[in-house]
Amino acid sequence: MEKEDLKTNTELDAEQKNTLLDSKSTKTERGHWGSHLEFIFSLIGCCVGLGNLWRFPYICNRNGGGAFLIPYLTFLFLCGVPLYFLEVCMGQFSGQGVIECWGVCPLLKGVGYGMAVTCTLSVTSYIMVITWTLYYTFKSFSSTLPWTLCGEWWNTEYCTSLSSTNSNNTSVMFNLTMVNTTYINNEAENNEHQIWSNLSMAHTAGEEFWQYNALRISPGIEYIGKIEWHLVVCLLVAWIIVCLCLIKGVHSVGKIVYVTASLPYILLVVILIRGVTLPGAVDGIIFYLRPDFYKLKELSVWIEAALQIFYSLGPGWGVIITLSSYNKFKSNAYRDSIMVCLICSGTSIFGGLVIFSILGFMAKNVGISVSEVVSSGPGLVYIAYPQALSLLPVPQLWCFLFFLMLLSVGLDTQFCFLELAVSVIIDSFPAQLSGRRPLCTVIICSIMFLLGLLFCTQAGMYIFQIFDWYVGAFSVFCFGIIECVVFGWIYGTDKFGEDIEMMIGRKPPVIFEILWKIITPGILVAILISSCVGFKTPSYGKYQYPTYASAIGWCLTILCFLPVPIFMIKAIYNEIGSIKERLRQSIKPTPKWRPQELAEKCPSRYHEETRV
Repeated sequence: MEKEDLKTNTELDAEQKNTLLDSKSTKTERGHWGSHLEFIFSLIGCCVGLGNLWRFPYICNRNGGGAFLIPYLTFLFLCGVPLYFLEVCMGQFSGQGVIECWGVCPLLKGVGYGMAVTCTLSVTSYIMVITWTLYYTFKSFSSTLPWTLCGEWWNTEYCTSLSSTNSNNTSVMFNLTMVNTTYINNEAENNEHQIWSNLSMAHTAGEEFWQYNALRISPGIEYIGKIEWHLVVCLLVAWIIVCLCLIKGVHSVGKIVYVTASLPYILLVVILIRGVTLPGAVDGIIFYLRPDFYKLKELSVWIEAALQIFYSLGPGWGVIITLSSYNKFKSNAYRDSIMVCLICSGTSIFGGLVIFSILGFMAKNVGISVSEVVSSGPGLVYIAYPQALSLLPVPQLWCFLFFLMLLSVGLDTQFCFLELAVSVIIDSFPAQLSGRRPLCTVIICSIMFLLGLLFCTQAGMYIFQIFDWYVGAFSVFCFGIIECVVFGWIYGTDKFGEDIEMMIGRKPPVIFEILWKIITPGILVAILISSCVGFKTPSYGKYQYPTYASAIGWCLTILCFLPVPIFMIKAIYNEIGSIKERLRQSIKPTPKWRPQELAEKCPSRYHEETRV
């Protein structure tokens, strides 16, 4: 027995020495942000995404207007800030990527791989948002904006322009709905569309441009159709931009985020100043923020507030951990986390003012109510808002500024998610790839581009929605719950508090112990259960996805979470002793969980004590 213990300790000592040697050789190669401001801008760019502009205003208006801010801000401080702060500390303390930082609990190392899979699948589809935005940006230079026209090759006989709508004072459907069409074959000029609408036979020129020009959409996912080369060109341009910006990792991205993270705020202010001077803008803003406190009695309103916080800030994806791993060890993670969370939430509220001021002007100009032009998602940014901007003087300028803003917001998110995928691969093979990051980035982007061709087909929107619907739908909540369990109960808030004290000079407030242990995981469990109970198979307007499409979606969901049980089995198998002893050992931190700057100065606590 003594020999076995001696052997075990010897093996652990060897492992500790190898880990220290590895850390010395790779520490400088992972790099750091050039300045603290680069880190802050990267977090803001990651959190402030398209959801702040195309989802929050609609969700806020639908769930009580100004009254919605009560549950929204409640969940910000009960769920958003604690989980965000936890992930920032994970990355900053360990100085490791999303895989190696799980040395804090080897049993659950699969969470890191699950995050990597989820982000990799997401960047493959999310790039299409940038692709569509690039296409609209190019079209903004047209002498006459194409989404204001009827009588073009992509239009149907039911197309209605805003000018004709205004003169006839008729109501037109602005919300994005999928209309059943005959299959658009290789002859794009064959413009025979069968339109079936549950609201009106009339459709705006903006909606028809989106459906039949930008997407050139087929009747369903079963009709893949041809590859649309205008989208392929835009997709290639998008990946070239992303690749060049990420070619040197944080050293290049850190400089780019100064522009991409700040530009949206400049453009939002410019558009808001123009918007509030327009007739009807006040009506739109009042419609957006008018409080309906009776809505707070509905459970669904509180669930949507929690969901919005979670999706807006982005915990559970691993991106925050990755970005924080490049931060300086002594940075004030507590201050940074709260500041970024407040900026992100404030941007959502501010973005709603910008959106609804223009929609209010559009409603007044056309002669309909604001409720008839309100939509979310692609229906807002590619249909309603471009049409609203087309009513302004010099519409090309305003449309260009709007899509430039969307482009900068989308690129920020894409940078951060792709950085996680690249860093996981490089960190997994540091000896072979650490000095070849540019080549590695080019290869990954090239593979992603080829995979993205599937989204450039006429069924691309249906495939995109499956990815958007299923990838990360449940896994990110599970990952968030696991993080709280690990640091709240397994590793313990006492030890984690001491780790944080090493970084910022003091332990976090006691309230965070309660949040990490009970409140935040409880909220996440409630969200997960409500999401499962209220889950509905995806649809696109009136089109219902076939069973096999939903099955593919569930396979994507399982794929995101599959690494967790696989690496749990692997961790237990690698230990020695009975199952109970193996399990006990597999939840103890390895030498890889250590302060990134102080490992050599305090080896006892983070090496011998943790594993022996």
